[in-house]
Amino acid sequence: MPTVVDEPVIQPQFETTTCPLCGSATWQVERCLGDYFFRQPGNFWIVRCERCQLRYQNPRPSAAVIDQYYPDQYGSYAGATQGLRGWRGLLGQIKQHGLKVRCQRIDRAVPARQGEMRRLLDIGCGGPRF
Repeated sequence: MPTVVDEPVIQPQFETTTCPLCGSATWQVERCLGDYFFRQPGNFWIVRCERCQLRYQNPRPSAAVIDQYYPDQYGSYAGATQGLRGWRGLLGQIKQHGLKVRCQRIDRAVPARQGEMRRLLDIGCGGPRF
């Protein structure tokens, strides 16, 4: 049974899912986080599957509302500014800084257990960069 933490704000529009790796329906809440990148309202649970230990978001926004969580300027479908493409221009410097900030946030949100190496697999619909 899930640990009691803050409920996601849009609970009726969220769906609870089984583990996408092993199909187990048993999990424990690991973290309750806000949207650090786009500042969307609500809290989002990161849960740990009790069978395979995979961490994933649960509950998650349903297909009917997922687009509300991605602003128009979301990187995967916002066009690059002409003349600033790639990692060499101003846009590239901004992207590198953003990557550094994201890594620092992940480092704080997913602490390493003593003696264990951390691994993170990001499965998403974003662009081909982390």
